[in-house]
Amino acid sequence: MEKQYSKKSFTIIELIVVISIIIIISGIVLVNYGAGQKQLNLQRSTSKLAQDIRRVQEMTMSAKECTHPTVCPAGGVPPGGYGIYFNKDVKDSYIIYADISSPNEQRNPGGEEDIETISLGKEVEIDSVTPPKASINFKPPDPIVRLKNEAGINQSNVTIILRADSNTKTIQVNKVGRIDID
Repeated sequence: MEKQYSKKSFTIIELIVVISIIIIISGIVLVNYGAGQKQLNLQRSTSKLAQDIRRVQEMTMSAKECTHPTVCPAGGVPPGGYGIYFNKDVKDSYIIYADISSPNEQRNPGGEEDIETISLGKEVEIDSVTPPKASINFKPPDPIVRLKNEAGINQSNVTIILRADSNTKTIQVNKVGRIDID
């Protein structure tokens, strides 16, 4: 009696089907990779902005001395605290400043109080700011939160919308300093 051995192997059709499936899945992943990167950059920029608002608040609460050589040549704590400034016309950055003016004045738009300009992430921009030129200022010692528009008028909240392609993230800061991210 003769034994029959069965050899199991892939046929050429099965190999072509498997390779085709791998190519299709790879194509889908590569097409969505760019969109995923933009979404990640948007999320990262939104988190960084919220952290910078908190950092400005912390600088005020801890009475951090201003050591910027041109803004505060004498050093000391800025009388108006620290703030963060947004301009809807400047789509790729925002400014952290020391408020060295009198407490009732608005931030000087000339930029002599600017400590740091922070750029947003790659392919992320400020889509809109409400009001269009907004300043979020924390005045010591409590800190008192001042939200002002370009005319120096107090606002109840400031809304910043960041955009990367068709994706957006909204950050809203209210008059008690609460930050909401949508």
